[in-house]
Amino acid sequence: MCEIQPTYEKVQQPKKSRVSRSIFSALLVFIASTVFSFYGFKLRSHFHCGDECDMTHSLGHFVDLDLSHKSSNYKLFKFTDRRDQRYSHLRENHAKSYDHDEGDTTERWCQTSHFSASVGHSVLYVHGHLGSYTQSRSLGAHGVQFSGGSYSMDDTNMITQSLTNGTFHAHADTIDNFLYDVYSVDFGEEGSAFHASKLFAQANFIARSVEFIAEGCGKEIEDITIVAHSIGGLASRMAVVLLNKKLKDRGDTKTKLAQNVITLASPHVSMPLNFETSIKKFYDVLKREESAFRDSDSSHTTNVISISGGLRDELIPPGSCGTGDMNSGDENVGIALSILASDVMSPKSVGRNGALMYGMDHRAIVWCHNIVSVVRDLIYVMKVSSNSTTSETREQVHKYVSQKMAHKSVVCHNDELNGGGCKSTHAYEHRIRLQEQTLQDEYGFWGSQAMFITMLYNVQLLIFLYVLNSIIHNIFVFTNSRESYYSEAVKCYFIIPPTSTTIALIFNQSGKIFHQANNAHVLVIAFLAMNIYYILLYGIVPIFSLIVNSFTNVHPNWSKEVATIGSQLLLGRIIRLEVRWFLRSIAIYVVVFKLLIIPALMDAKDMAMNITSISSHMFLTMVSFILLKIIHLGCTPIKRTTSVGGNQTRYSKQRRMIAALLFIIFPLIVIGKVIYAFSLLTESGQTKAAAFIEFEKIQWVSRYGSSHTILKVLWMHDLARFSISACIPIYLLLLCVTLS
Repeated sequence: MCEIQPTYEKVQQPKKSRVSRSIFSALLVFIASTVFSFYGFKLRSHFHCGDECDMTHSLGHFVDLDLSHKSSNYKLFKFTDRRDQRYSHLRENHAKSYDHDEGDTTERWCQTSHFSASVGHSVLYVHGHLGSYTQSRSLGAHGVQFSGGSYSMDDTNMITQSLTNGTFHAHADTIDNFLYDVYSVDFGEEGSAFHASKLFAQANFIARSVEFIAEGCGKEIEDITIVAHSIGGLASRMAVVLLNKKLKDRGDTKTKLAQNVITLASPHVSMPLNFETSIKKFYDVLKREESAFRDSDSSHTTNVISISGGLRDELIPPGSCGTGDMNSGDENVGIALSILASDVMSPKSVGRNGALMYGMDHRAIVWCHNIVSVVRDLIYVMKVSSNSTTSETREQVHKYVSQKMAHKSVVCHNDELNGGGCKSTHAYEHRIRLQEQTLQDEYGFWGSQAMFITMLYNVQLLIFLYVLNSIIHNIFVFTNSRESYYSEAVKCYFIIPPTSTTIALIFNQSGKIFHQANNAHVLVIAFLAMNIYYILLYGIVPIFSLIVNSFTNVHPNWSKEVATIGSQLLLGRIIRLEVRWFLRSIAIYVVVFKLLIIPALMDAKDMAMNITSISSHMFLTMVSFILLKIIHLGCTPIKRTTSVGGNQTRYSKQRRMIAALLFIIFPLIVIGKVIYAFSLLTESGQTKAAAFIEFEKIQWVSRYGSSHTILKVLWMHDLARFSISACIPIYLLLLCVTLS
């Protein structure tokens, strides 16, 4: 024994040292990746300096055109400037002192107060997710050329006289005399990105608004231009498809109610921060319908000019704003052009023009004077070319854009030049790369990478990597159950992020889902996702459980029931326990719904009582039940008997890992369905969802026929389909883990 002991000490000491070094290395990487992300946020505070744009000023007044339906809160407004005397009769009964207010309804909204004054070209503004109709006041101010901060008395009189005597009009030969009137839809600050039912309802209302404006203005109207922000661009494109379908069904190949769409920071390729399956279906349908029109009816195709906010846009990366998949290859069929705002922005009147280099943030693009002035020019160029062929219109648009880009010293590769300037698709991607390189030259490699990984549009990538890390960690633990606690944690920290990075890059190559992401971005974000996972798994869940259990007296009984189920394996016992859980969730849902949701968010008079609302209540109860089970899974300790006969309360590693995964992923995938289900509880919500429900029925019948079995009927509806494909499997997983 005396000879063996020294050998034993020599072997054990290096092993302890290696474990210590591994723990220290993991802790160092954890701190470094966290500090790196904070460094990115700090740089972004200077990057989003607020000095990139001149402010657009207006004295706006909005007139309600009374297009809203009694079962919908959607409205249509007309913008007028208080200095514009053409529509003084719309303001004479309700003038107010502040800059913009909602006026009363009127029937003379497309008639001027002065005989010599002209009605401007009609422009419809569509706001985006959680947006407001008042965002259109900047666009409207440019329409009447009252967009500056202050005017001399002579300038004000000159513009006012030009508006009232007809010098400014819709058919002007020069941009200086061009006049347009702005209308704006109001979706009640609705979250259109949560569920496709919102987009279908909004698209129908936009189409209805275009028809309403065309009918109300009669001979004064021609092709209406739509200007849309963010996801409003998708709803606008679908609205044009719906309008063109109506014209095609009537056999009308000449009328063009709305052909030109200008979008500001709209995600035409894919939507970041999206975890809702119905949104992807909306994308697929929109692209399929537009493609069908391009192939069969070139007279009714949509001209889309997409302007990206650039690298400063923290919500929609420039790669998502591309229009490459809209190009048919035929010069006579549709226009699809992508532009970086920084390449065409007008020079600043105040401050340094260097701030224009990277564009502007997601919200500033709707009021930024330097880009809204360009939108005004594009409206004019497309308006004066409305009677020309598509190829001639494209040439005029490209000529204007090329002139703006020439002042920015934009360089294209030799194979990307044509008569109209840079070829749109390749040059747009090239310009993004050049802008990224410029950012790297200014902030350095690590500075630019730090800013990129902290952009909000990378949250989708962060969640994707979090799920991958969690799944790989579960597999690693289950296949290496003999690993010690610290050894397993350290090994996983170094092995899992590179593995999930590789999988994410392979996945991205097939679909280009994560824009502006390179290998370094993905690897750093993978380590950040692992940090969050470990904080949740080894920190928040145990602490939260400790707090919950210290203030409640129910967990011993629950844990005892769970433990006895595992040993008894009695089906009746399981059913009785799950029924009690389900009754608890019903009680919680009823209390929350009655006391919080209805008073705060809903009108009790608008509540519906039919099969649709009852089904929605059942779905919401199921979601409440699963959320309660997830919380119980991660926060309730289990009593186990040790070999020495004592009781030891500890957390099951398996339960904790599953809970850490579901804590994040389940709320994200269910939030859109929950909002949709809540909307179906009201009469107005069911009315707005009718277009989406009808679309689903048509798609189902065209794909699977008209046969009706119980499973097919259930699978045809979004909430039932999600319940079968997601909620039930997650519940079964929770049940299996609880019984294990």
